[in-house]
Amino acid sequence: MGRIFLLLLVGPFWVQLGAAAICLALGVSALQDNAKLAEDRLALTQSAPPALIPIAEVQKDKALAVPEVNLRAAIAIAHTTRLIAKTNLVKTDEDLMYVLQDETAGTSEPVVRGVVLLEPDQVDDFADWVTANAVGFSEIGPVVALNGLVAKNRNVSHVSDVFDERGLKRAENFVYLEPFFLPRDQALAQLPKSESDTPKWLFGIAAALSLIGAFAGRRRGATLASPAPERSKPAPSVGPGFATSGFAHQRQTPPA
Repeated sequence: MGRIFLLLLVGPFWVQLGAAAICLALGVSALQDNAKLAEDRLALTQSAPPALIPIAEVQKDKALAVPEVNLRAAIAIAHTTRLIAKTNLVKTDEDLMYVLQDETAGTSEPVVRGVVLLEPDQVDDFADWVTANAVGFSEIGPVVALNGLVAKNRNVSHVSDVFDERGLKRAENFVYLEPFFLPRDQALAQLPKSESDTPKWLFGIAAALSLIGAFAGRRRGATLASPAPERSKPAPSVGPGFATSGFAHQRQTPPA
């Protein structure tokens, strides 16, 4: 990694300009993703919520950057797990995982339809929401109607480890769900306007690399245009009657 960074700083100018072009293209792509995200979120606020369906019937709409779902599922209380990530024995991340299964599932059912991952400061709000909005109780836990967004996969390795330990397996249309704890219109209004600042960073890096590459190219052009230094001419040889040091060059006067 350090060699790559060094190459981008002091390498040939075409390396910097090529990297700048790549960053620029990635920045444009990220900007388009943000625009699509904002467009989809605006469409959500202007449309009615999807119809309530059993979680087994959920189909993830890949055309939407922020697909909304409205599903009915049971929370498998026995599989609720605290996921803790550590680096050098220091806790760096923590989530509480709630497992969603069919409301007809028994305690030995291995198929998991989805999970809800919550940060510690969200747990109490979710517990209060479930208590107030449960529509029934199944063999594995409370049955709830969850309206929310299909979230990005996160903590995948920890989730997989828990599933392996407990003999659980993902369903075909397995989802990570971000449920709305507030009324839908309020929850959508609180969504961030853009996904990330990635385009700004990429455009900034592209501009910096372009400047470095332009300076390096100009310096190389000036080096190629400068004339080659003249070679010094060799000193003329002298005859054997003359020495090359001391007073040998003085004329010798013959005796009278």
